[in-house]
Amino acid sequence: MDKMSQKQIKTGRAELDSHADTCGVNDVARILAYTDQVAEVSGFVNSQDSLKNNIPIIKAAVTYDHPDTGEVIIMMINQALYFGEQLDEILLNPNQIRGNGNIVDDVPKSFGGGKHSISFSTDGFTLPLKLRGITSYFPIRTPTVYEIENCTMHSLTLDSEWNPYDIHEKTKIEVKQ
Repeated sequence: MDKMSQKQIKTGRAELDSHADTCGVNDVARILAYTDQVAEVSGFVNSQDSLKNNIPIIKAAVTYDHPDTGEVIIMMINQALYFGEQLDEILLNPNQIRGNGNIVDDVPKSFGGGKHSISFSTDGFTLPLKLRGITSYFPIRTPTVYEIENCTMHSLTLDSEWNPYDIHEKTKIEVKQ
């Protein structure tokens, strides 16, 4: 049995975080590939030094079990920072998701929002979001090898390099002037 098959199945949340400029994943995700790129990550407080150097940039997968249909869906998170056990929940940058042409409707219905979901541009699949306090999220777990090889897959983010400071070059975000 290879190392990928032996990974323990864990559960968690994938939360939308508009302050993060890049998606960050923890050990709930299954790493599919390393990009050979690294990032320096700094905190949200000006006086705080860089938290970490050489954070790996990876391609990862998580499983979403659709509560209504029971369908097992693999969510691909490309160009993500890998923090392992140092990150409590997976953090998803809504603009990085939008950069892949997906629609992020993160306004809760109770605030007059629409669908409170992520809609995928490829086939119109809509992933409903939940609320924990004021944080939008969807429940996830570690995918098995079988699920990665056999279940429906959706890409949350672009496979090409993500530069949050130059999003107009390689993303599918339409900029209206």
